[in-house]
Parts: sequence; C-alpha cells; structure tokens
Amino acid sequence: MFSWRFFRLPSKAKQNVRSVPFLQFIDDFGIHRNMYRALKGFYIIPAGLCYKERRLLANIFTLTLGPHGASMDDIIMSFRSEFDKLSRGTWMSINGTKTLVTAFPLAFTGDMPQQAKNSGALAHNAIIGCRSCYCRKDQRADLKFDIINYGRYHYQTCTLRSQGNRILGKTERESFFTQHGLKDKPSALEELSPTLDLVLTRPYDVPHSEWKGLGVIMQEILSKALCKKGRDLYFKVYICQMLLLNMERL
Repeated sequence: MFSWRFFRLPSKAKQNVRSVPFLQFIDDFGIHRNMYRALKGFYIIPAGLCYKERRLLANIFTLTLGPHGASMDDIIMSFRSEFDKLSRGTWMSINGTKTLVTAFPLAFTGDMPQQAKNSGALAHNAIIGCRSCYCRKDQRADLKFDIINYGRYHYQTCTLRSQGNRILGKTERESFFTQHGLKDKPSALEELSPTLDLVLTRPYDVPHSEWKGLGVIMQEILSKALCKKGRDLYFKVYICQMLLLNMERL
C-alpha cells in the first residue's frame, strides 16, 4: 500500500494541479481477420468526457500493443514504471504554466472474457462464472437468486485470495480457488492499481454482453409475440428513443 508520502503534495505545486482520471480499455483483436494471431491492445479514454465524446476515435489513445503469445504480466511490466510516475504526478508545461498533472485509471473496461481476467475471476462459462456473485451455472435461470447475500465484494475477494495462497498443495489450492470462482493467480492489474475495487471498477460491457447478445434475442422474441399493429407502435416508439439518445442502431 502507499505511504503518506505518496499522497503529500509537493511544495512547488501550489494551485497548479490537474487530475486526469481515465478509463483503460483492454481488448484482443486479430490482425489477420481471425483470433489465431491476436494482439492485446491497451487504450486510454479520458473519464471526464460524456458518452458521445468517449466514442470518438480522436479521444481513444493507444497505450501499447502486446504481441501474440505475450502474457498480460509482461505487457503491463513494459509500461508500469512510467505508469506509476504519471499516477504519482508529473510536472508539465500547460499553456506556459508549470502544472503538476496526475493521471490514473478510474476503471478497467473490456468484453466479458477480458473483464473476468481483469478481475482475477473465472470465465463466464465456468461453473461459478459470475464475477459479481456466486451464482452457479445451474442456478442462472433462478430470477430470485439473492445477489446481495451471495454477492462478491472487494475485501471478501481479497480474504479468499489470502486464504488460498496459504494452501501449500497446488492441487488443493487450485481446487479452493475454483470453488470460489477465482483464478489461481490474481490479475496483474491488481499490482498496477492496488487501490481500485476488484468488483466495482471492472464494469460489464453492455454493448458486447447485452445488445449484441441477449438484447437482439429479446427484440426478436418481442417482434414475433406482437401483432402487426403492436409491432408498428413498438418500433415507432423505439426509433424515437434511439434518436433521442443519439444511438446509431441496435
């Protein structure tokens, strides 16, 4: 953890301080139109922008690209030292004024499999594949599942990780983590940003997991269930909502 010196403002700073939180997007993409030779990209998006501005390519900055086959730990180590300096604060000249700029991740984003890796949790197809609760694979149809009492929380996850690391046997240790829906090793992002909540700062990517998956299925079922007049009225209201929210398409 950080000592008090980490948070103490240098005496030179005075009032010239700028805090720049950002969202860090991590994603794999295939350079040959397939995922057999995928690169892992790390991108930075200023968190202070509205949703419309965050979607513009001009506001998405590439931090680094990891080569195919490289581990996430090795990729993060390539920029960690400079990343830490920026988090602690770096003096810059902004409009001719010497300013202390500190930039740090507010949250990590990515698709569902990547967010599981970012959280140190098992993938969504595991027996316990939810990184927000302990719902088992055979309980997913239970709409009354208690996600509060059986939810995942930051300090609880840290405690389970600590308990598992004390198990000496490799097989027993891996079994313990699997029973709690965790990977046997924590995510490298935990060391990069140790103060971030392991659950709340890894939000779900709705466009990937909902609108291009469950959302499309829901719209198809609804369009078949309604009569022609009902479909016409529904899509009329839906299109108005899309225009109001500046959505391009489903």
